[in-house]
Amino acid sequence: TYTIEALDGGTASGNRDPETTEQLRKINDELIKIYRKSLETDPGDMKAALELGWCYLQNDRLTDGLALLAGRVPDDGFEEEYHNLMGKLYFANEQFERAKEHIEIWIACLEREEKKQKGAGKQTGDHQGDRNLRRRITACALLARIHRRFAEAGEPEHFDIALDYINRTRILGSHDPAYWMEKADIFKSRAATTGSREDYQKAVRVLTELLEEEPGYFPAYVMRQEGHSALRDAGGVLEDFFQAKNIYAGFSVIYEAAAEVYVDLERWPEMEELMREAEANQAVSPTLRVYQYRMMRERAETRKETERALDGLIRARQEAEDSTDEEKSRIEAEICVTLSVLGRTEEALEAIARAKKLNGTEARYCWIEGNLLRRLGRYQEALQNYQECE
Repeated sequence: TYTIEALDGGTASGNRDPETTEQLRKINDELIKIYRKSLETDPGDMKAALELGWCYLQNDRLTDGLALLAGRVPDDGFEEEYHNLMGKLYFANEQFERAKEHIEIWIACLEREEKKQKGAGKQTGDHQGDRNLRRRITACALLARIHRRFAEAGEPEHFDIALDYINRTRILGSHDPAYWMEKADIFKSRAATTGSREDYQKAVRVLTELLEEEPGYFPAYVMRQEGHSALRDAGGVLEDFFQAKNIYAGFSVIYEAAAEVYVDLERWPEMEELMREAEANQAVSPTLRVYQYRMMRERAETRKETERALDGLIRARQEAEDSTDEEKSRIEAEICVTLSVLGRTEEALEAIARAKKLNGTEARYCWIEGNLLRRLGRYQEALQNYQECE
């Protein structure tokens, strides 16, 4: 029972600090030994099998959990818990179709139990009723995530189903901000898939509603800033930057979005102040360095000043060894542009080739390479790159 209640007691976002996670893992290791011994004595003990399955789930031993339970038929009184656990095991193992089947049965079990309680004249405020309600909310959230995965895998009609399930969490009485973040993220994901400006606007509205209820909820400011950035709403980006910075000033992503606005609008004094603040708060990232040296390049009045921007970018590349490929690609692309400004076209081509190798999905890199090839008179190769942009 310990493992079941521990899992059900978690928040929608599943947040646990590392120390608690490690303690839980050690406890589960000991429980695994106990339940396995119990099953050696009585292989048909459904309660012990389920307890062992929960331990496997929490310790990320998903194949062990599925091997233990997939062939079992739950005894009377264990059906709801069995489908709850199986749905979560399949979900964690990214077998979403199977997860969906079990979670839908789980919801049906919970609804039957609720009808039974009402028929017996029990009030919804009792412990069992509250537990069933929490579980229905969790099940709806999991189905929302599953349908979102289907949509992102090429079946966009599932976005609406995902939104319907996430709305049900609120209808059922949940005010966990993680679910409203999920809703906004579904709109963002659909917008990224379809190019819909309206879906970005919907995401921003959902996050605004959330912030009216939870004014200090930092993740909502960060996600709303992303939405404003996608909408090219400079004022919204900067407003969320200041709001988020007042809560936590050490998160580099909020500085990056604001830096893009300042550089695009050539608001150099504000950009310089932003860099000072980022340095002071240890929030400088490789992407922020790109904006810093782009500012230096665009303000340069002499070749020497442009070369200083290039030197800074080369240093940033060396410092970014442990960064993501996407971040490294941005540095290479900016090195390319700066080399191009200096007339070093062949070297610029080498830099943009490195950027494309690091991030082959960025269409802008194909366009840059095409322009460089055209400048060198390599028109057929340039045309191939332009066609890749389509």
